[in-house]
Amino acid sequence: MQLFISDLHLSERRPGTLTLFEHFIQSLAPQSEALYILGDFFDYWIGNDDQSAFHRHVQGLLKKLSQGDTLVFMLPGNRDFLLDEKFTQNSGATLIEDPHLITFNNASYLLMHGDTLCTQDWKYQIFRKLVRSRLFRQCFLSLSLSIRRKLAKNMRDKSRRSQAGRPYVLAYEPTVAQIFKTYPIDALLHGHTHEEKIYTYPLLDKKRFVLGEWTDTHGSYLKLDHTGVSLHPYSHP
Repeated sequence: MQLFISDLHLSERRPGTLTLFEHFIQSLAPQSEALYILGDFFDYWIGNDDQSAFHRHVQGLLKKLSQGDTLVFMLPGNRDFLLDEKFTQNSGATLIEDPHLITFNNASYLLMHGDTLCTQDWKYQIFRKLVRSRLFRQCFLSLSLSIRRKLAKNMRDKSRRSQAGRPYVLAYEPTVAQIFKTYPIDALLHGHTHEEKIYTYPLLDKKRFVLGEWTDTHGSYLKLDHTGVSLHPYSHP
C-alpha cells in the first residue's frame, strides 16, 4: 500500500493541522510502503537556515517514519519549491521532480503538484517561471533570514486576501488532456486546487484524483493498493 497527501500548509500558525498530521503519521502512515507528499507541505519554505523548533519537529516526524519500513517522497509545491538536499538529510525524505511517474501492480500513475495544470491563470504561470529561476533562488537566499521571513509573510497574506471568497483556479481540461496524451498513464494524481474530488474520463478510460487541503479538523489522502487508487477523508478518530 502507498499513500499520498498534499496541501497541508503546515506552519506555526496552524497548530491544529500539525496535530492532525502527527496523528496521521503515527497511525496510518507507518502501515504503508511509501508516503508521497505532493507539494505545499509547508505554508512556505524560505531556506534551510530557517530551522525553528517547529521546522525541526516536522522534519523529525518524517525522519522517524523514514527510519521504519516506510519510504517518504517529497514533491515540492508552489509554497515550498526551495526544498533541497539539506532538507532530505534532515527529514529522511527523497525529493522527486514534478511530474513524477510511478508504476504499481502493472499500472502507471503520474504525480504532480497541480499548479502547472492551471494554465488559464497565465499571471501565475509567469510568476512561477520567474521564482523558479536560478537567479531568483540565488538572490532570494542571499537575503537575511529576517527579510526572507517578512517577504514570505507578505506574499502569503497577499495571496490569502486575493483568494478570500473566491474558488481556487481549477485545472484546465485541455491541459489535462495533453497530459494524458503525453504520458501513457492510467491515472493522474495531484493537489493544489484543494478539491478532494475524482474526475473520470470514460472515453480515455482514465481518472484524475485531486487531493484536498488539510485543516485543523479534516484532511484527505489517496491510497494505492492492489485494487487501484481510492480517495479518503481523514480526521481525528
